[in-house]
Amino acid sequence: MPCKRGRLQVGFTLLEVVVALAILGISMAVIIKVTSRHADNSLYLESKTVAHWVAMNLWSELQMMPPEDPITRFNGIEVMAKRNWEWSIIVRNTPDRDVQELKMEVREAGKEGVLASLRGYRVVYP
Repeated sequence: MPCKRGRLQVGFTLLEVVVALAILGISMAVIIKVTSRHADNSLYLESKTVAHWVAMNLWSELQMMPPEDPITRFNGIEVMAKRNWEWSIIVRNTPDRDVQELKMEVREAGKEGVLASLRGYRVVYP
């Protein structure tokens, strides 16, 4: 577009640059938010997976106990993946007196919210 002095003007106007920067800024904010959410979800899923492993390991230990041995520990702390995990076991009787229902919950030590929960049954002999 010719100028009043007769020179050809090349480049962007200030308004065009401001609009482009606004679009770029909004796009970057959205990308950062999505990336942050993905990282949070990845950490949460990792914690749930490790908590489930803790629960499965404890369940394996319970299955190896002789049926006549009573369960003496109802809560404790295990270390896995360089983190402490609190676990608890709730024992309930069933209509069959030779079978107990066990509900196990695992959470990260010092944090609220159960990350893994297992329910199973165990044969006991009086």
